[in-house]
Amino acid sequence: MKSKAGSPRRVGHARVPVTVRLPLNVVKQIDEELDQRIVPLSRTPSYTIADEVEERQLNAQIGEGFVQTFEDSICAMPLVCFLWHKSLVLSAG
Repeated sequence: MKSKAGSPRRVGHARVPVTVRLPLNVVKQIDEELDQRIVPLSRTPSYTIADEVEERQLNAQIGEGFVQTFEDSICAMPLVCFLWHKSLVLSAG
């Protein structure tokens, strides 16, 4: 099978990968650029403190909501019992 100029070579139905070797000075330059882009963990900004404060505030709000709901249900229970008892008395009598 003839291959056109510029197209990848084929062996059977598979394409053969072509490796490109860069000169050593180019490889070293790329490594240095990548090393400059990588920030060590000691210099990364700490977002964890702000996240913890925000999470604590949210947890406090959720906890206050649960406590308020629980208190409201306890306060409403005697009224519910009274009305339920009243309806039983009126339906029986």
